Amino acid sequence: MLLSACLVLTLGAGAAQARYYDLHSAYEPSPQWFAVEMKFGPYMPDVDSETAGSPYRDIFGDKLRLMSQLTFDVQFLKKHGTLGVGGTVGLFSAQGKALLETGEPSSDTTSLNVVPLVLQLVYRWDYAAKRWNIPVVPYVRAGFVYAFYWITQGSGKLARFTSSGAKAHGGIWGYQINIGLAFLLDVLEPNAAKRLDSEMGVNHTYLFCEFVHSRIDDFGGDRMRLGMKYSLLAGLTAEF
Repeated sequence: MLLSACLVLTLGAGAAQARYYDLHSAYEPSPQWFAVEMKFGPYMPDVDSETAGSPYRDIFGDKLRLMSQLTFDVQFLKKHGTLGVGGTVGLFSAQGKALLETGEPSSDTTSLNVVPLVLQLVYRWDYAAKRWNIPVVPYVRAGFVYAFYWITQGSGKLARFTSSGAKAHGGIWGYQINIGLAFLLDVLEPNAAKRLDSEMGVNHTYLFCEFVHSRIDDFGGDRMRLGMKYSLLAGLTAEF
């Protein structure tokens, strides 16, 4: 919510200064081939949709927790935008009280940990920003996810599934789609942005917010569901 508010305020400030910004000034931009993103947002895995009860909410509660992700993109095609392939690694963790056989909370702590690995194609329509100095860049990502998970006891050891007795860890396949809007921060301090490019090779920086749909259940299998139907992530991008 805070990052979304910041984006709205920044858009307003950027619109007032955009007319003074010229991306094609005297300096020579460095080559652009990569992008790095850091992003964060609320998350709650859709575990309870696979069962008649609500084991996730019974153990971990119904509050949203933080999902953190780091993304690295390789931009291999630049025509009316940039097309690339990106890899993302994330981290999600939830702690709660294990349940007794009666269904009541026990004094033992348990945690669910998820590390999603995402491989996606990404397209950014930055043509308007580079050609007409409009500092808003829409983009879309789509691809596959493999999510590692493990559930621990209070001692830190792996828990076991009650039904089978197997250790509670593994990996689950799925897919993920991201649709986002990025604001080009270069318009706020164009001279500083050019110095950053000349001295460090950072072509552009963005503040962004994206809608995310993920389904992680082995493509309709009977595995634990670790995706989230609708979520939001926000963060910063640097292209170089």
